[in-house]
Amino acid sequence: QDCIFGGWGIHNCRHDEDTGVICESNGVPNITSASALDAHTVSLQWLRPPLKHNVIHHYVISYRETSAGDSSEILRSLLETLNNSTSAVVTGLRANTAYTFQIKALIDRWYGHYSSPANVTTEDEAPLAPIGVTANQVTATSMSVRWMPAQPNALITKYEVPQP
Repeated sequence: QDCIFGGWGIHNCRHDEDTGVICESNGVPNITSASALDAHTVSLQWLRPPLKHNVIHHYVISYRETSAGDSSEILRSLLETLNNSTSAVVTGLRANTAYTFQIKALIDRWYGHYSSPANVTTEDEAPLAPIGVTANQVTATSMSVRWMPAQPNALITKYEVPQP
């Protein structure tokens, strides 16, 4: 009520009454699926923001290791889709690691807001074969088998020794 409006195209050039306009309010993609394909790869799918008139040129996928906390550096903040596709496969991730993904759209010339986060944990790698395996016959029907675990690259919960 304290502002004086002189009409469209008429201004005082001081810019102390400038304002902006949001043409479309919900330019945020909605992640519908985030799943681990293997120990180093995650598949993402999302819904296009509900825009009426604007053009989406591409999307930007940001991700970080969840265990690093909110203040962690984003590992790849500018992993861009090649077009306005609504799916992507992210490779080169660490095995058995929790990640948080977010997506934003380049709408016309401006980036929209990031989506709500989606969390996914990559699969574990198969453990390496044990080393130094030796077998000694104890009786006619039993044997003793010994080994050393290889450098652990996975969570090993048990070993299985197949019967001949």
